[in-house]
Amino acid sequence: MVVNMRKKRRPIPGVVVPPLRTVQIGFRICPADSRLLSQLARDAGVGHLTLARLVVEKYLADVRGKGAGGKKDKGVGR
Repeated sequence: MVVNMRKKRRPIPGVVVPPLRTVQIGFRICPADSRLLSQLARDAGVGHLTLARLVVEKYLADVRGKGAGGKKDKGVGR
């Protein structure tokens, strides 16, 4: 049985904690892709997880920018 040993913190007057704005996800990639991602991240001067997040964010921004009428099947997932 796991017991949460953290004490409940009392609110500090005047301090407002913003709601969580991100969601954590995970995914698996093959070892060769992992090595490539690490190398590309090193070359870019960022961490491999940061680079993976940036790639996903860029892809989603591109998809959002196409709108409902401009969707094209690029064979993703095939």
